[in-house]
Amino acid sequence: MFNDVEAPQPPKVFNTPLEIAANLRMLQESHDPLIITFHERSQRFQSYVVEVDRDNNVLALDEMIPRDGERFLENGEPFRVEGFHDGVRIAWECNQPLTIDSSGDVRCYRGTLPEEVTYHQRRNAFRAALKLSQLVDIVLDGDKLKGVGAIRGKLLDISATGCKLRFEGNIEERLQLGQVYDKFAASGP
Repeated sequence: MFNDVEAPQPPKVFNTPLEIAANLRMLQESHDPLIITFHERSQRFQSYVVEVDRDNNVLALDEMIPRDGERFLENGEPFRVEGFHDGVRIAWECNQPLTIDSSGDVRCYRGTLPEEVTYHQRRNAFRAALKLSQLVDIVLDGDKLKGVGAIRGKLLDISATGCKLRFEGNIEERLQLGQVYDKFAASGP
């Protein structure tokens, strides 16, 4: 039985420049990928935080993947940014236009720091991440797995309540949300 301290916490909204910069810097230093979605568009884009300058109120994001999201940026369309750091969701809205900067070694998008950032620790158990050089091989199998044969992948992190796995290719058709699979095997590096 979990007590209230161990239960998932509701989202926190940070709105001071110090809190906002600290959370964005955490995403930058960990090189955590960001998911960018433009309002009323279904396509998702990936980017990274490449600069956080609290003194000058500047945020820079790496160029989007795929790059065709840049045309929405050039049109000044607002977008939502979402990143995850150690199981914590860090998200914000970008309603101010960003400028495309290709003057340095890296092409990036510059704008002002967001006015608020949502910080949501959704898990009630600490996740132990594995080093990329020491990922554990896993095999997922069972009667409830759609298709033929087991699915092989890598274990990215693990906690008392679950784990994060990575698979090659698109296996979305073979898995069902919320389904419990009865055969899981992990082997060390």
